[in-house]
Amino acid sequence: MFPLVDCLYHDISDDNGQPDVSRIEDCSVPLAKCKMLDVGFRKTVAGEQAQWAFSQLKTPDLEVFDFPTVVFNSILLMSANSNVSNQIVDKVNFYSRYFLPNVVSE
Repeated sequence: MFPLVDCLYHDISDDNGQPDVSRIEDCSVPLAKCKMLDVGFRKTVAGEQAQWAFSQLKTPDLEVFDFPTVVFNSILLMSANSNVSNQIVDKVNFYSRYFLPNVVSE
């Protein structure tokens, strides 16, 4: 692995003094307050559509962070993996917690 890249990923994902990487309603937030769709799920037939639907969710306590899959895979291969594991939303949780409860029939 590349030590500098590993250090960067670890620093932006660490709970201690992590920098703001995204915005929630005009407020910058650290990566710990963001959710990311599982890379394996994103690579499926429905994955990109699911990412789009996930990014449309608007709640005050949720920010969907759309890392390019190449970058996200790289983070998961390095020491930052343990820091971001709680922010990853897998296929089952996506449908049960985020997608199906927000489907509105008209």
